[in-house]
Amino acid sequence: MLLNTVHILWLHGYVGCGKSAISQAVSQKFGRKGRLLASFFFYRNTGDRSKMNKFAVTLASQMVAALPATEPFVKAAVKAESGLVTGKVSIATQLENLVYKPFNAVVKCSLILKTLFQGPFLVVIDGLDECEDKEEVKEFINHLLDFFKRHPSTPLRFFITSRVEQHIKECLNTAGVQLDDLVAHGSEDDILTFLETSFGHRVERDPVLAAYVKSNGQWPTRADLKTLPSSFKYIVAPSDDGLNPITRLPLTLDMDPGLDGLYAFTVARSQRLPHFSDVIYTIALVFEPLSITAIAELLGIQTFKVLDVLVNLQAIIHIPGTDELPITFCHTSFRDFLTTESRSGRFFAPPSHHLYLSYRCSLVQDKPEGENAAASYGIANCENHAEKFARLPPSSVDAFYALNLAKSQNDPGFSDVLSTLALLFEPLSAEGLAKLLGIQGSQVSRILANLRVIIRIQSNTSLVTFRHPSLRDFLTTESRSGRFFAPPSHHLYLSYRCSFVQDKPERENEAAASYGISNCENHAEKFARLPPSLREPFLQTVDALYAWNLAQVQHYPSFSDFLSALALLYEPLSVEGLAELLGIQGYQLSRILANLHVIIHTQSNTSLVTFRHPSLRDFLTSESRSGRFFVPPSHHRHLFYRCLNLTDGKRARTPARAYSIAHLAKHLLDCLPSAERELLLTISPFPPTLDAVYAHILSKAQHLPHFSDIISTIAFLIEPLSISGIAQLLSIKSSAVIQVVVNLQPIIRSEGTDYSLISTCPKPLCDFLTNESRSGPFFTSPSYHLKIYYCCLGIVLKRQLNENPNSSATGYSRAKCVAHLDKFLKGTSEQRIMEAFEQLPHIPNWQPLPDHLLSFMHILYWLFAEHDYTRPGEAFHAVTRCIEFLALALEWNPQPDRWLHRPFDELGLPPDERFKTLISSTSYDLEIRQE
Repeated sequence: MLLNTVHILWLHGYVGCGKSAISQAVSQKFGRKGRLLASFFFYRNTGDRSKMNKFAVTLASQMVAALPATEPFVKAAVKAESGLVTGKVSIATQLENLVYKPFNAVVKCSLILKTLFQGPFLVVIDGLDECEDKEEVKEFINHLLDFFKRHPSTPLRFFITSRVEQHIKECLNTAGVQLDDLVAHGSEDDILTFLETSFGHRVERDPVLAAYVKSNGQWPTRADLKTLPSSFKYIVAPSDDGLNPITRLPLTLDMDPGLDGLYAFTVARSQRLPHFSDVIYTIALVFEPLSITAIAELLGIQTFKVLDVLVNLQAIIHIPGTDELPITFCHTSFRDFLTTESRSGRFFAPPSHHLYLSYRCSLVQDKPEGENAAASYGIANCENHAEKFARLPPSSVDAFYALNLAKSQNDPGFSDVLSTLALLFEPLSAEGLAKLLGIQGSQVSRILANLRVIIRIQSNTSLVTFRHPSLRDFLTTESRSGRFFAPPSHHLYLSYRCSFVQDKPERENEAAASYGISNCENHAEKFARLPPSLREPFLQTVDALYAWNLAQVQHYPSFSDFLSALALLYEPLSVEGLAELLGIQGYQLSRILANLHVIIHTQSNTSLVTFRHPSLRDFLTSESRSGRFFVPPSHHRHLFYRCLNLTDGKRARTPARAYSIAHLAKHLLDCLPSAERELLLTISPFPPTLDAVYAHILSKAQHLPHFSDIISTIAFLIEPLSISGIAQLLSIKSSAVIQVVVNLQPIIRSEGTDYSLISTCPKPLCDFLTNESRSGPFFTSPSYHLKIYYCCLGIVLKRQLNENPNSSATGYSRAKCVAHLDKFLKGTSEQRIMEAFEQLPHIPNWQPLPDHLLSFMHILYWLFAEHDYTRPGEAFHAVTRCIEFLALALEWNPQPDRWLHRPFDELGLPPDERFKTLISSTSYDLEIRQE
């Protein structure tokens, strides 16, 4: 080779084919001849021997030792540039100044002329592929080629060995470099000779083998020997398996499970190396052979680490001369060995590893297919590995999941994250999960990193999903998952968290807020469907939370009304709407809400006030759970009255008024006992109209004594009056009024005692009672004002005669007597006015006044109905004065003619001839009637 004009010889071949042995032999041979200038044996993962930082210095040092004449030139170069030794310059600069120039200088000065007659000097570089600095390797080769182009007559040759790595091949596969494939130099004959000799020695020492050969001829035959190079050691080496070489030979030749010992013995050589299991499991389970580079990329490890594991397995696998060619088994039985647990034992490649390979395939898929063999494999086989995993027996799947989950079970937030992933209705990103659960994003990321084999984060959307649906089945089946079980009661917590994140600004928490809005009710519904035995233990904890929060604000003004309204409303209202409905100040509600934000929230975009979780409504409406915070159904009555106040047509159209109009009847219906409500629903359309509810409630009391008078009086009250006042006004017992009012509680507000006030009739109820087409048998004619007026007159006159003490009825009669007459006259037609007067005598208990009062009322009728009296205000004043004089007249003379003939100026009546004539004619009518 040294006499050849080619300066570089590149000897390449697969791992273990003898390249390093040849390099060692060449170095020793030419070292003894004084022709070895320097040598460098790279070795993977061994510090300086796996890098280029000491390469040039080592060659220079050995060159000085081999050719002392180069020493002054090397020293001069180092003195001129200290960076040549420290590595602060490029590898090309180092080699140029420390090796090539000093060597050429000695040659030019003829300092080694005698030595050169023996031929060029040699530099041996072994295992160049094991150098980790690939870019510097390329720089070294390119600079070396350039040097020989510039100095073709330099008496220096390079002998380089390596595997066929791409970065080396693309540089050395050029003119001026001799390529030699060591694999082409077969050694089969040498191996056969070795085997024949080795087996012969074994036969000579073993009498059993000697006897067998004597009887059967050559053992083993030459044909058998050709198949045994990798198995020779297993056949003849002593072992404790109880088998002799004669028994092992056919087992080896048949390549059946009898080779398990060989396989185990060989694989054990690498079992302590990093990534051993991943590499072995992968080559056993991949669907097509992969190269060393592809395996490394698929597993996400460095190429040399894959090679470290496999280089010890060359007796049973074939490692090509380049990292880009596929690795193959010497026999398919090795795959059978690795995938059969009863045979391989601790080296068993579990089928669950398919899920890990599916995970790794998904990671490499986004790399360009043409540039990455692992990416091509991942795209083609990701789903295939997942499907293989899915076909495993549940016990195997469960064990795999439990093993992986155990890695993170002590991490903060692990249980919440895992249960949430199992129960989500749609996937979220890691950030979305953290926001939804209210924990740190770093906690979620740490958990997901440890569970990446079974849980994936999609590269394009960042959504967190299970690698296979079977994980959800595992987590939601307690008998399979055990301590990793995701209880369905976790839906309650998720519903609460969903409601909590809904009011967060979307720009800060868009994914979690959107999920919360869409799925809050879904999680609540899932929890509600659980059997009571599963719900109750968690409800106790929830109830304690609710009670504690409510207790913090129970002393605030209007707290009870607010809480009761919120529990019974049929649709949410804003803070402003609630305040208007309840008739309280907005700041009072705001104060309560600020302290209850954990369980009640105000939506940021609509300001609607709602429960964070529907279970709070269940808590408040269940007395056994809420205790002092219980909201009884009877509170619907209070909401009904509040709604009534807002249904006045004169009010502005507000959300609270719109709510009142829409739900007035429903609140009234729901305050009824359940039996009555059900009965009403059977006879009325649903939802029932307000008229139907009114009619139903009134029908419960219509059989009671004085019902018609009592309800008509309540309907026309001008201001609130006590129960005893109504009884006195109607000349009946208070108990009769109480009995009616108690039965009408849903629509009549009163505490049901003698002195409790009965409020004026709400306008919707009054409209119902005074509209005959709506109220039917409960119709109250406006002419009833006449009777009230009549009753008020009687009370006033009796008070004038000191027959009645002062009372609420007396005060009401004095203040509102004339008002009732006014309402009667203005709200009644002429025909009805006459009919009303005619019906007065037939009213039971109508005679607290003398008969002549009736005639006086006739006067009023003719005065206002038949004549155009232009100043009714003065007439009302006159009527009042007449009543007063009438009372005085009754004291000393019960006969009506006395006061009828008194001077008009004393009566305070207007000097009107028409009135005088009217008085006279009325007196005549009165005398006829009296007779």
